[in-house]
Amino acid sequence: MLTLAPGTRLVTAADTGRGSLVTAAGDVWTLNATAVTVVQAVEQRGGADAAATALLARFPTQDPAAVRRDVDKVLGTLLRHGAVADR
Repeated sequence: MLTLAPGTRLVTAADTGRGSLVTAAGDVWTLNATAVTVVQAVEQRGGADAAATALLARFPTQDPAAVRRDVDKVLGTLLRHGAVADR
């Protein structure tokens, strides 16, 4: 199950849907609305499947396989940089 790494927090802007992911080390990631949806899904449910489902609910005309590839890419980057942990 994926979770935010300890000390990492998501701060969102309600008016734009964009956000910032702030790590315990003080690194700041600026996220577009799609990446915010991915991170929120991880926060709430813990995985790539949940993130892909959340995006497809927002963008139902998108190709599910392409959405899943995009989710995997975002989560892979966040995992490599320690903002998300696999627990």
